[in-house]
Amino acid sequence: MRFVFVRDPALRAQLGAWYLPLWREVAAAARAGTAELETGFRDTERTMSDGDRFAEQFGQHPVIIVVCADLGQVHVTDAGLDRMPIVAGGSIYPMAQNLCLALRDQGLGTAFTTLLCAREPDVKRLLAIPDGFATACHIVAGYPARPFPRRLHRPEVRDLAFTDRFGVPLELR
Repeated sequence: MRFVFVRDPALRAQLGAWYLPLWREVAAAARAGTAELETGFRDTERTMSDGDRFAEQFGQHPVIIVVCADLGQVHVTDAGLDRMPIVAGGSIYPMAQNLCLALRDQGLGTAFTTLLCAREPDVKRLLAIPDGFATACHIVAGYPARPFPRRLHRPEVRDLAFTDRFGVPLELR
């Protein structure tokens, strides 16, 4: 795994120009009800509005971190199944999350997104990312405009975790 810390304003602006239409497409589908909209926040409309503002300013944030996966080091254990493989990022995303936590400890806010992965060939060309690497995600980092939230709304454990069989509520002992 490699990290490209994009600080050059022109490069960030180009990433922002690519990000915005991708966000608008996802947001429009969510608002139209054609995509599941579960933000984890109580005020979904405010969350979507914040997302709109974030997308419009994407290229203006102080740094955009492009997380690159070395495809020679990725082992896809679920490639033979009759569905899209999802296991390959199993070691990539925890490391990216740890970077977000380390930045948070330093007072920086982060936003983790995969939308720009749809423009991977363009991003790789722009940032001179060599063949053999894939863009796994993008992390925007900077000082937050508002204080960090003290409490987030989360789904109930009984809706997420099960005992022995999917759908059987988890019994905590």
